[in-house]
Amino acid sequence: MAVWIISLIAGLFLLRMIVRFIWSGTITFHVNRIKEDPNEERSAIFLKKMKMVWSVPNKPHLWIGLKEAYFVILNSRHIDFETKLSIYQLLTKRRVYGLRKPYKRLHSKAIAEPSA
Repeated sequence: MAVWIISLIAGLFLLRMIVRFIWSGTITFHVNRIKEDPNEERSAIFLKKMKMVWSVPNKPHLWIGLKEAYFVILNSRHIDFETKLSIYQLLTKRRVYGLRKPYKRLHSKAIAEPSA
């Protein structure tokens, strides 16, 4: 009777390791894609894939990569405010600390110098 309990626990532990390995690969892949070329399409895919990751594995390079990807998205002019806000909310829910909340700029156009 105890043998099947031990094998069940070992199987669940192995399944957990496999799932965390897949999540690590997913995070790394999409972070690198965002860093290459941040645009609206890739940020929407990043948001969709990060929703599939229930928790971020406790590896410093993953946390740092998520923060760097967020700041690339935050500073990009090609990504909508709503997408930035939803990525911020998702990453704070996943306990990625040190993120600034995006804010909507009312006067985002460049100020032209007055003509004389």
